Amino acid sequence: MQCPYTAAIVYLVKESQVSNLLLSLSLLWHNVPMQCSYPIVLFHDGYFRPAYVQRAFRDKLLLLLMGRMEKDGHGVVLKMLEAINGIEFIELEPRLPRGVSSNIDVVDPVFPDVWPGYHHMCQFFFSGIFEHPRIRNLDYYLRLDTDSFIVDQVSYDPIGALFKDKKKYGFVAIATDPQFVTEGFFPFVQAFVARRPEIKTQLEKNGWKYPDSQRPFTYQNNFEVVHIPSFRTPEVMSWVNIVNRNPLLIFKYRWGDAPLRYATTHMFFDVEHDVEMFCDLPYYHQVHIPSCSYADNSTLSQTF
Repeated sequence: MQCPYTAAIVYLVKESQVSNLLLSLSLLWHNVPMQCSYPIVLFHDGYFRPAYVQRAFRDKLLLLLMGRMEKDGHGVVLKMLEAINGIEFIELEPRLPRGVSSNIDVVDPVFPDVWPGYHHMCQFFFSGIFEHPRIRNLDYYLRLDTDSFIVDQVSYDPIGALFKDKKKYGFVAIATDPQFVTEGFFPFVQAFVARRPEIKTQLEKNGWKYPDSQRPFTYQNNFEVVHIPSFRTPEVMSWVNIVNRNPLLIFKYRWGDAPLRYATTHMFFDVEHDVEMFCDLPYYHQVHIPSCSYADNSTLSQTF
């Protein structure tokens, strides 16, 4: 049966993360019953450029999966071989935006030890991925970090669930970011919505708050399912473009894609109807996230 939507599973990878990536992919394959044969797209920093590195990676992944494949029979073997051989390796060549010096002493960024690579990652997942030619014309992508692990079996496909429920965004947990990586975030949001009463109204409807602690809410978007067309509307792009016209927000002050994603959904979506919380997902990312402990179901509004 032909898949009724288009989607891809995406990772952003560097060489030091390959071992984690192999484990993440093998757990994803073992534990998540994907409705469709989604292509796996590995965006990378050049590590996978040589063909022999790609072959070695496929061979290692195949070895990790062999035990399960032998148990599940011939059909599963063929499906897995197709998925492994279809892995796409796409090299990114990020450039600093105009107005951002390549001299780290001039920029004086937050998190200088990982500048500019980490900041490029934030920029890519905030907006760059929606413009990438491999992604922009799809209906959905499922993003995982290389250290994102689905540690037990689940009964559903998160992409398929979002499609079935006609939702625009899915996540696993809510957190906050500290003030030192979000300097000026709330005043910037306030200035943006002050001239746009319809967006201000939507924020208020969604329960948006400017907490005294100055710690913005974030989605743990190291696992996220995104309906791409909903993030490419002219309304959303008006916000994205204003953030991007101030590149130091990300490349100096290290605003992350997580608080920016949270702000975007609250500005432009009805979170009660458009946003899905996968609270029952057995998910591990640096720490275990038992998200169902604070949500009775998978509707975002009930976490407040």
